[in-house]
Amino acid sequence: MNWGAVGNAGISAGSAGFQSIAFSPSGIPYVAYQDDANGSKTTVLSFNGTNWGVVGSVGFSTSTDDNQSLAFSPSGVPYVTYRDVANGNKTTVLSFDGTNWGAVGGIAGISAGQAVYQSLAFSPSGVPYVAFKDNANNGKTTVLSFNGSNWGAVGNVGISAGSANYQSLAFSPSGVPYVAYQDGANNSKTNVLKFDKASQQINNLAASQSLVYGSSSLSLANVTATSGLTVSFSSSNNAVASISGSNVVIIGAGIVTITGSQVGDNNYFAAANVLGVITVTKANLTVSADNYSRQYGLANPTFTGSITGAVNGDVITPSFNTTGLQTSNAGMYTIS
Repeated sequence: MNWGAVGNAGISAGSAGFQSIAFSPSGIPYVAYQDDANGSKTTVLSFNGTNWGVVGSVGFSTSTDDNQSLAFSPSGVPYVTYRDVANGNKTTVLSFDGTNWGAVGGIAGISAGQAVYQSLAFSPSGVPYVAFKDNANNGKTTVLSFNGSNWGAVGNVGISAGSANYQSLAFSPSGVPYVAYQDGANNSKTNVLKFDKASQQINNLAASQSLVYGSSSLSLANVTATSGLTVSFSSSNNAVASISGSNVVIIGAGIVTITGSQVGDNNYFAAANVLGVITVTKANLTVSADNYSRQYGLANPTFTGSITGAVNGDVITPSFNTTGLQTSNAGMYTIS
């Protein structure tokens, strides 16, 4: 068995460096590199089964860059990170929207200062992380992650004991980030760290409770996570109860399960979901019929009455009947 070229040999337009290869979830190989034929900027190619083609445009970064690292989100979006010379030699992460490459979070140069040896990886839940040599923190290893709005340190900045080089980042199947590097504090030997997130739990959601239709909203403000992170709620049956912020709004009678969840963040694992079953019983109505009298042989009048106990603006129209028919003997009959 031999190694063979994928497509043609020499697929870049000119000399290139800092190659990084990754596969899309659908199995397509992509490669990122410093493209010396295009101002030593970043270029990404993909292979369609026959030829290599440019993803977006060649040399799409703003200036000379190096230390490219390529990775895919679980949904199939390619991301690339590199040392961004145009932004103070800081770390920049870009993603491809199908047409153009753009900075993740809208910010180029996410590291505190100069950085190198960038390594990009995704958690199983789809969160991008990047590790690098952090020259703003004595050349130690720093790992950042993106929460959907901002980049933030995973744990502390400068997590290695001393200066570190050649960072490589990966995730365990359970979602724990690991980073390897050359450890200047240990005779330049290899060192591997993992980030041990703290556990958390959700407290104070009653396992079961009963309410009557028409009850005011049930507050869940006292249902909290030990991490201090916000707890989210969902309803199994919006015809019985819906969620509005941290309140359960009663909609109708029936049984509903309220689920409390907390997905975790850089420092905490997701909490185990907690369940609370609410039984909403029907409201009581009181119907009173008006008294009527008529002569024997005449037709019954249209009966009227009143109803009390309706809630939530519900309009309920009662109906009335009697066993006293037009042909019934004279006497007293119940209107119900």
